[in-house]
Amino acid sequence: MKNVALAILLILFLNINAFSQSGSKKLELEGYVSNMLSYNYIPKGYGSLLGLDPSKAQWISNHYLHNRLNLFAYPTKNLKGSVQLRNRFFYGDYIDQIPGYAETLEMDNGIVDLSGNLIDKNKYALNMAVDRLWLQYTIGKLDIKAGRQRINWSQTYAFNPNDIFNTYSFFEVDYPERPGNDAFRFSYYSGSTSTVEAVVSLDSAMRISAAGLYRFNKWSYDFQFLAGVISEQDYVIGAGWAGNIEGAGFRGEASYFHPKENFGDTTGVFVASVSFDYMFSNSLYIQLEGLYNQIKDNEVNFFQIFNKPLTPKTLSFTEYTILANGSYPITPLWNSSISVLYYPKMDAVFLGPSIEYLATNNLSVSVFWQTFYGRLPNPLTQSNENKAFNFGYFRVKYNF
Repeated sequence: MKNVALAILLILFLNINAFSQSGSKKLELEGYVSNMLSYNYIPKGYGSLLGLDPSKAQWISNHYLHNRLNLFAYPTKNLKGSVQLRNRFFYGDYIDQIPGYAETLEMDNGIVDLSGNLIDKNKYALNMAVDRLWLQYTIGKLDIKAGRQRINWSQTYAFNPNDIFNTYSFFEVDYPERPGNDAFRFSYYSGSTSTVEAVVSLDSAMRISAAGLYRFNKWSYDFQFLAGVISEQDYVIGAGWAGNIEGAGFRGEASYFHPKENFGDTTGVFVASVSFDYMFSNSLYIQLEGLYNQIKDNEVNFFQIFNKPLTPKTLSFTEYTILANGSYPITPLWNSSISVLYYPKMDAVFLGPSIEYLATNNLSVSVFWQTFYGRLPNPLTQSNENKAFNFGYFRVKYNF
């Protein structure tokens, strides 16, 4: 993997240099560099969930330098492609104290392993990953796209039951591109407001996921219906909509998953979300969203969800989740936002405020804070306790 990734990167820059000297517009390069420092507070007794010493409460820190390169190629009128790289350097307690953390950076769910640690030491690690690698060919109203790509079928903001190919964590603060998926995607634009899509995907275990989607517009609403099979394990059907009521956005989506092996019983999982949002004249934006996830409470571990959801069937670790989200531009250079999640059955709360300063058009400075407070089982005492977990992030980001 390391040699393959380095070879791809070298070829990219050789081609970029050649095309830039010839004045060609067939290649475009963009990306960003960010430097983020994080501090996480783990209460006494809960360190074992991360492989840490559970006998004491502790703060752990992590230094994270992230460079992203997005290359787009337009060799002909009907053909385009992209290769996109994530280069990440980690330094601090995560690498030093959390067992196996460096190895998790190399995890790749695609057909070909395109993620590897070029450096892996006791206190630091350098990871290179290719999370986009695709070609798209257009024939009239038909687009054919093959390779590692983002397949986004969601309608709502935070919880996306229809996003069956690329489930991601709501709590992630530094990966706006979201993960990619190795797939063939066929999109036919049957009308100005209607689309038919078919996707076939393979994962690292060579399991097939295949689904189709039909999207159309009716009564000033966008509707969609989907059906398919996920990882050769679950059949799925779903639907979603997006529109507005008196100027307020009104969105929703739902999916039902049923195991292939137990098709005749009632072991299916139903997941649904509904969202309202509104922008005031002073640019204050507010949003309310609710999620129903038909799982048993505490069936999914909090730390598993906080790092990465397992599947679109496990978008939360409780049956009900309520989200309130808001953002407001204090000045043209300062923007603030806050997210509040409430888990009724656990009587637990997540609070996530942030503030961003735009130093220039390309340079920004951001501070994120995340607190989760709730009643969770303590692995050390084997009893439920009210505890607070705190996560703080400071980031400087430059786009080019």
